[in-house]
Amino acid sequence: MRCSVMVICLLTVTMVGCGRGSGKSDVDSERAREVLITALDAWKSNQLQSLASQSPPIRLLDDDCVAGCQLIQYELPKPGFSILPFHDVQVVLELADPQGRKRRKPVTYQVGLVPIVTVQRSDN
Repeated sequence: MRCSVMVICLLTVTMVGCGRGSGKSDVDSERAREVLITALDAWKSNQLQSLASQSPPIRLLDDDCVAGCQLIQYELPKPGFSILPFHDVQVVLELADPQGRKRRKPVTYQVGLVPIVTVQRSDN
């Protein structure tokens, strides 16, 4: 009987803990979406230096950006799609290379929220 009571208590504590975690993941998902949009908007508007003044600063790590490509447009997953920290998220970029040639390119990013806020291409 004592063993059964302990198992029930452990299950109850585990279930309560899981319920609390879902609220945090919702907040993290919303924050990850904001960070991704902020970084891509800064690239699109040629204002990458503004990422350093965010609180906390955001680091964008993208080979096309480093190569001097201009971001013309981007497509994120639908608004209800959860963007979780350190999980792959598919984005379609429309880029212009330094010679002005345009192309559409599906890419994968991961957003990190701790210890440093980053948006990093994970398909390179």
